[in-house]
Amino acid sequence: NLTEIVGLDPETNELITNAVYSWNPADDTFLYSGHSYIYERVAISKNWTMRDMDKEVKRRTEILEYLRWKEGRATRQNPFSHRDVGRVVASYYKDPQAAVEDTRVEMGKAKGGSTASRAPGQRP
Repeated sequence: NLTEIVGLDPETNELITNAVYSWNPADDTFLYSGHSYIYERVAISKNWTMRDMDKEVKRRTEILEYLRWKEGRATRQNPFSHRDVGRVVASYYKDPQAAVEDTRVEMGKAKGGSTASRAPGQRP
């Protein structure tokens, strides 16, 4: 389960929580409750619509998937280090969409594009 802490009840001093995801052991899946107060608060604090927030989360998910993929391909001769992670994160903060496109190309996800490309954060 994934539960967020929403606040503190001033009368009882107990935490107010919201179960965002719950695990269904029958089919080993997670079920979304339909609402996250923290997700909403982040969107509001950034002055984003929920669509903007969803788009940003999707981009960040792609970056994390790329890092997992890259780490899985590491070898002793070609290790994957914290510096590689730093380069990808710096690239993302400089230009999020370009960083995501770079990861797609490197992972062979780009439609009609070459898979022989630079890694995110490594500019020509």
